[in-house]
Amino acid sequence: MWRVKALLILPLVGMSTLVAQELRDPTAPPRVLERAGSTATAVTVPKLQSIQWVGEQRKALIEGSWKQVGDSVGPYRVNAIHMSEVVLRDTRNSKDLTIRLFGFSATPVNPTAGSSL
Repeated sequence: MWRVKALLILPLVGMSTLVAQELRDPTAPPRVLERAGSTATAVTVPKLQSIQWVGEQRKALIEGSWKQVGDSVGPYRVNAIHMSEVVLRDTRNSKDLTIRLFGFSATPVNPTAGSSL
């Protein structure tokens, strides 16, 4: 009789350890692992939340505040506002950063001359 109880209890103990493991959110972005002792600092990219066009006036909701061309966002300056993306210029190194409403773009960021897109 005790053997039957033991056979019933052992699988339950094994299942409890599986349930106790951390479940990963399938919609979460991939995790970035840092090396131990790494001195590199993480660069935070501003989050584009919305774009609004009223006539010729364009605004972008970035990190919770409305910005227009020429406004500052941390170390960046808003360079251009398009239908689904905003181009920011990094004031530290004069490089452009394109942030998009969606994770993909149907057209290339810098189309070449003569491109059919």
